[in-house]
Amino acid sequence: MFDFKKFILFIQQLAYSGIIISLASVGITGSVYYAHNTIPDPILLFVVFLVTFSSYSINRISDMHHEDSINHPQRTLYLSKIKNVEL
Repeated sequence: MFDFKKFILFIQQLAYSGIIISLASVGITGSVYYAHNTIPDPILLFVVFLVTFSSYSINRISDMHHEDSINHPQRTLYLSKIKNVEL
């Protein structure tokens, strides 16, 4: 049976955590490799993902009680529940 609550939590995790942005930065890095006709380095792609994810996570945690509580109250509520898990 399909669990709709778990699906919503999964979508929130993707939308609010920075995973999509991190995957996009990996995609950009991979496209540069493709444009230069070279083989992508998996370690570099992983480092790009981690650096992007970490920087966005730290930014969202630091802005959680200031700008984001006014601009994005749903994201602030979600991140306040999982902020210890994400970092």
